[in-house]
Amino acid sequence: MSFNFIEQIKRGAVRFAKKKEKEDGGFGATTLLPPTVEDTYFGLAILDLCQALDKNSKVKHLSYLATISWQDLLPETLLYYLKALSLLDETMPNSKELEGYLDKFMIKSTSLKRLAILFNIAQTLDTAEQSNGFPLKEIKERIKQEILRMLPKEEKISLKLLFYLLPALPEFVEKNLNFVIASQNPDGGFGFKPRTTSFMENTYYGINILYYYNRLEKEVSEKTISFVISCLNGDFGFGRNSQGISFLNTTFYGLNILSLLFEDRKT
Repeated sequence: MSFNFIEQIKRGAVRFAKKKEKEDGGFGATTLLPPTVEDTYFGLAILDLCQALDKNSKVKHLSYLATISWQDLLPETLLYYLKALSLLDETMPNSKELEGYLDKFMIKSTSLKRLAILFNIAQTLDTAEQSNGFPLKEIKERIKQEILRMLPKEEKISLKLLFYLLPALPEFVEKNLNFVIASQNPDGGFGFKPRTTSFMENTYYGINILYYYNRLEKEVSEKTISFVISCLNGDFGFGRNSQGISFLNTTFYGLNILSLLFEDRKT
C-alpha cells in the first residue's frame, strides 16, 4: 500500500466525517440524527488523525460538549467525553471532582469491563493532571485491586476486554497474546475471540494490542490490510465488515489500523 493511497483515504474520510458534523457543534451518526458524545469523539478523532482538526472546529465542538453534564454520563460515555476534551486541548474535570464519581461506580460495578473503563477514566485524568500535581494513584490502585479480585471469576475473555484491561493489567494481557493472535480469521479480520466472525472493532482491538507488544508479524499485517480495505465504502467511510455501512467509529478504527500498519512497515 502506497503513501499516496493512504493520503487519498484520509482526505475522503475527512469529507465523510464533515458530513456528520453539526452546524452548532458535535457529530451525529447521520445528517438527520442529533449529536452524541460518542459520535463527537469519533468525528474529532478522525479529523485529528487526518490532521484536519482546525481551531474553528475546536471552538464549535467545545461549545457542544459544554452543554453536557458529565456527572450524569455512564462511565462508557464519560470516557469518550474525556477523550474528546483531550483532542480539543481543553481542561478536564479535576481528579477531586471525579473521585466521588469513580467511587460510586466502582462500588456498583459487577463486570470487569466496567472496572477497566473506570481505570481508563482515571488514567486519562492522571495523564492530563500530572503537570498539576494531582495524580490519581490511590484510586487507580483501588480499581486495579478490584479488577484483580474479580479476574479469577471472569471466564468470558474477549479482545474488547483485553483492550480495556491493557492500561491496568498489561502483564495479564501479555499472557493472553496467543488468544489475540488466534482471534484473527483467514479473511484478515479479528473476531470477538477465536473462531468468531470478523468485525472492524475487534480488528482494531487486536491490532492495537499486538502493536503495543511489538508483535505485528508481516503475515498478520498484510492479511489485516486486506480485510480493512474490503470494508472501505464509496463514501470513504469504513463498515464493520465488507457488507457494512459506514459509521464514524468504524471509520476511525479503519484509519487507525491502516496508520499503525503503515507506520510499522516503515520501521
